[in-house]
Amino acid sequence: MDDYQTCLRTFLMIKIENSLALEDIVRDLHKCVMETHFEEQMKMFLIARLSEIEYRLAQGVNERAQCSSIVGAFIEIRTVRK
Repeated sequence: MDDYQTCLRTFLMIKIENSLALEDIVRDLHKCVMETHFEEQMKMFLIARLSEIEYRLAQGVNERAQCSSIVGAFIEIRTVRK
């Protein structure tokens, strides 16, 4: 398993190389999370975090900080699943 810094670098690299808007990534992640086989409690945690991130993006908060929040949410779920 990759650590937080590696995951964040990979996330940012993919975002930049594919010219993706973070708002679009968050919207698509909502759909992907709902299609996973995670427990409902895990899905609700991720959806709540993604909703907060989407709100902060709409308020103009720094995009890199929000990328960090996305990676952090998935790292947190990964540690809970163990």
